[in-house]
Amino acid sequence: MERMETDWIRSSTAKGMMAGTGAATSFLIRVQVYQGASCLSDKDFFKANVTIGSNGKADLVLKHPHIAGLHAYLYAENQQIFVVAPPHQKALHLNGKPVRAALLGLNDCIEIGPYTLKAQIRAAEYRTPIKDDIKYRVVFNGQIQKGHSPRRVAQVLKKRLKLNGQAKQALLSGKHLTIKKDLDLQAAIKFKKAFEKTGAVGEVQVIIEPAGIPKKPRNGKSIKHLKIEGQPLSEPTLSSALAAAEDDEDEEEDDNEASFSLREKLSTFNAYDRRPQNKVLSSERLIGVFKYRQDEVVDVRYLSIKEGYFIDVNRKRFCLARKSRSGKCYFYFNNSFHGTVRSRQTGTIPVEDLHVKENLYRRRKGLYRISLPDPAEVVVSNGCYDYHIRTIVPSQSPAVRDNSRTKELPWKHAAVSLLVHTIILVVFSFMTVSPAKDALEPETRFVQIDPHQLEQLREKTMPVVKPPPPPKPEAVKPTPKPVEKKVVAKKKPIPKPKKRIKKPPKRVVAKSRRKTTKRKSTNKTRQVIASRHPEAGGGTGKGNVRNRNVKQVGILSMLGDSTADNSQPVLAEVTNLDAVKSPRGGQAKFKVGGIKGKLGNSKIVVASAEVLATKGDTQVLR
Repeated sequence: MERMETDWIRSSTAKGMMAGTGAATSFLIRVQVYQGASCLSDKDFFKANVTIGSNGKADLVLKHPHIAGLHAYLYAENQQIFVVAPPHQKALHLNGKPVRAALLGLNDCIEIGPYTLKAQIRAAEYRTPIKDDIKYRVVFNGQIQKGHSPRRVAQVLKKRLKLNGQAKQALLSGKHLTIKKDLDLQAAIKFKKAFEKTGAVGEVQVIIEPAGIPKKPRNGKSIKHLKIEGQPLSEPTLSSALAAAEDDEDEEEDDNEASFSLREKLSTFNAYDRRPQNKVLSSERLIGVFKYRQDEVVDVRYLSIKEGYFIDVNRKRFCLARKSRSGKCYFYFNNSFHGTVRSRQTGTIPVEDLHVKENLYRRRKGLYRISLPDPAEVVVSNGCYDYHIRTIVPSQSPAVRDNSRTKELPWKHAAVSLLVHTIILVVFSFMTVSPAKDALEPETRFVQIDPHQLEQLREKTMPVVKPPPPPKPEAVKPTPKPVEKKVVAKKKPIPKPKKRIKKPPKRVVAKSRRKTTKRKSTNKTRQVIASRHPEAGGGTGKGNVRNRNVKQVGILSMLGDSTADNSQPVLAEVTNLDAVKSPRGGQAKFKVGGIKGKLGNSKIVVASAEVLATKGDTQVLR
């Protein structure tokens, strides 16, 4: 809902609003009066102005001690309803907020005393159509606000409105002077507030002028009065005055506001240019499409051959204008568009009159298409946007003579460039580059101390000298014991083994068992006789030695004889080692010539660097 607030409206405005109360309109104002949740009355008024108050002369009488005789006005214009508080009356309450004038929406409520009012506008086709449009103007009545100097106000108005000397004298003469006219109620009240910020006093007055719309119907259809251009354009004086007045209180707005309307410039610029230098073929002309929202320019496009302009209609893409390959300009529309089409041949035609069978382009979609002559222009509205379509004559650039200099020989440029570069290199060769010195930072300390003095004042810590250790007592060497010479005992000669006579083996019965007798062991050491049997010793199976003598061949021959007193470890080469299986074999260490070996591995290493492979850790040596 759009809402606009103002301080007060002159009594002449109210008189002008009441001047047309007796005229019939093409619409009716429906007013509903509620008290709490109950509806007290529901009335229809075929008037453009409806008065509300406790006086019997009011159109809608509401009896209450807190309601004035003339409490409020309801004014209808262009299918919209405005509520206005009369002069010297308190502000009205609209949805709980105080306002002096406002545009009513469908759900807005006017609070007057204990009553709540709702106003709606409805069309009445059986009534005679409205003949006049009510417009407003802002008039300077020659009065100055309190606290402002008349000369100062005249100078400000002359500067901001860009008036000449005669207009300034008219301001000081005290006569009524029209500042702006042909405004609707909203624009008039807004301009009046901006005008009074300069110190002058203005008032809003009603003016009635003919609408100037063609009254003859075309194609058997009645012509409807449609407003297709939005708000009226502002004059240069209004724009400058309004901008200057608002800049005094609002610093965020632009100080350099333009003193013209861009929409007006685009709508009239180069429309019918018939200069000889710009005469081109119709196929070479462009289609200008201008999109406006009130006085704001939203989009500008120039269409050439095989180009179109698309807009959004009901969330769908709609082609508004297109230029074909042949150079013809087409305008597309449906029932949702309102506006006029103007050309020199046919004049001004409403878009509603063009909804004929000849212009039907797509019957299922309800799409119409017309070809625009040259020159022609279309002004239509769809929703809150206005579109202006017309042909544009592209301006051609004038012929300009090319006075470019003749090209010089390239070798001349190369020679000059070489000479210049040589001079630069020679100059740089004589220049010495000084090392860049670090810029000293400014002193940021309050006290400056010489570091040399600081070293002298600093206490020097001397290292602690440890006392010398006491002298160690001299070690007394023990007296050497006399070495006793060992008497080496002579080895006894080894007796030669006696030849034994082999006895024939005795037969043993299979089932007979030999009885084993235990012999008592004696403390006397027995002399072990070396066995020469190939299966003698630990383990089972035959070894690798035919004639065995454990003292001469084997491990004992390498270790020597330790029974004598003068026995010494003997280092001897291993001639043969006999490895056999032992059911009760375990891991054991043995030493041969100072080399340790461990039974349990698959390899046995000896001093002669020979490797004897065994079948596992269950084999032992014998």
